[in-house]
Amino acid sequence: MDLSSVILCVVRWRTTLPGFATALVFTTASVFAVMVPLIVADVAFGSGHFNLAQGIVGTATGIGASLSTAMAGYVSDKFGSSVAFVGLSGIAVLGFVAIVLLMPETRRSA
Repeated sequence: MDLSSVILCVVRWRTTLPGFATALVFTTASVFAVMVPLIVADVAFGSGHFNLAQGIVGTATGIGASLSTAMAGYVSDKFGSSVAFVGLSGIAVLGFVAIVLLMPETRRSA
């Protein structure tokens, strides 16, 4: 999905909230689909294990998507939607902090 498709989607739905949300989903999915293989290739450079690393990332993504949906549904039923949202937001912040602190710099010297 390219930028023109996202713009068309927003214009088609006259920039209503559902149109904006759809455009945001398409944009993040596009960025995710491009950046993940690039990051995996960068981290696995020279090891000969790109496919293995890509499979591990895909499996972890699928497990995370499945567990987060189930967990958010359970927490939302028991404690309310706002608690589920705050909990998932907290997990996202922890993931971001882990990336910032633990992801190695992979820039190769010239």
